Amino acid sequence: MRNLKLPSVSESLAELVGIHIGDGCLGSRTNRNEFLFQITGHSLKDKEYYESFVVPLIRELFNIEPRKRFKTSERTLEIKVYSKGAFNFLAKTFDLTIGKKKDIRIPRIFFASNALLKACLRGIIDTDFFFSLNKKHVFLGAWFSEKSLVKDIEEAFSQLGIQSKVYYDRGYFDARTGRYYNRHKIYISTRKDLGSWCDLIGTHHPSIMSRYQCWKSGTAQTFKS
Repeated sequence: MRNLKLPSVSESLAELVGIHIGDGCLGSRTNRNEFLFQITGHSLKDKEYYESFVVPLIRELFNIEPRKRFKTSERTLEIKVYSKGAFNFLAKTFDLTIGKKKDIRIPRIFFASNALLKACLRGIIDTDFFFSLNKKHVFLGAWFSEKSLVKDIEEAFSQLGIQSKVYYDRGYFDARTGRYYNRHKIYISTRKDLGSWCDLIGTHHPSIMSRYQCWKSGTAQTFKS
C-alpha cells in the first residue's frame, strides 16, 4: 500500500496489539490477495473509544486511514484495515494468530519492559474488561475462553505489583447458541489494586474511566457491564 509505514516497537504499538488481543482479528483471502486487520466492538458502548482513540492510533502507527462499518443488526462497529504490509507486520512481529484467536498470548517481548507491558494490558483491558459495581462490590474484570491468556494477564499484573484473582474452568450456557462453554475469569477488586491499575496502566476508554471516577468519588450508581 502506497505511503504505508511500519512502526518500530513502542508503547503505542504495544497498546494496539493489546487491542487486537481483545477485539481484533487477522484474516486473509489469498485467492483475492486480500489481507485484513479488523477490530470489532459495540456500536454504542465503544463508539467514542474507537473514533477518538483507536482510529487515530492506527493512522499514527501505519499512516493508513481505516474504514468504519456499522452493522446495525448486530450492534457492532468494525474498524477495517486492508493492507498486506500491516497484516504481515503484525502477524510476524508478534506471532499473532491468523483467523480464530486460539491460544492467544501476550507477546513475551512485552514482559521485558514494564512500559510495553502496561500499554499492552491497557489495550486488553479497554476492549475486554468491564467495571462492575453491584451491591457495593466493585471490580474490574473479564471472562476469557483462553486459559493461556488469563495466565499471561495474571503474570503481567503480578509483575506490575497488582494483585488479581482468577477462576478457571467455569462452565456457562449461551442462550444464543444453545451450547455450554468453558471460560476463565480474572479481576482486581481491592481499592489498593484498583488504584494501582489506574495509576500504572490507566485507560483510554471513556466509559471505563467514567465509571472508575464515579466510584472513586462515591457518586456511582449500581452497574454491571
